Amino acid sequence: MLSFEGRQAFVTQNGWNINIVTEAGIPVQAWFDWNAPNTRIWMEALQQGAVFSPDGMIIQFDRGTVWQRDLGQQIAPDVTAVEYCTRRFRSYDPGSRTYHGKDGRRHSCP
Repeated sequence: MLSFEGRQAFVTQNGWNINIVTEAGIPVQAWFDWNAPNTRIWMEALQQGAVFSPDGMIIQFDRGTVWQRDLGQQIAPDVTAVEYCTRRFRSYDPGSRTYHGKDGRRHSCP
């Protein structure tokens, strides 16, 4: 989970797929920008790119917004994240925080 001005955003990665839920609660898919350095992503739905720190703790968007990872929230499950995953994946199991992927394996969310 990342935070911006007290609001929460979520970023998950499964292989090359990056899923983002913005601080406004909007789900967005992103991918690595192959025409740029290896720490850059592109989000078509937002028409904007972003760079992230090598440790994944900070994401800075082209328009200036900065998200910083909130380590304190990792201890207790976040209801918003669970609700998002429940809506997005029919096979989502809140107990294990995983869903059954098209590849036949279970994947974490968020």
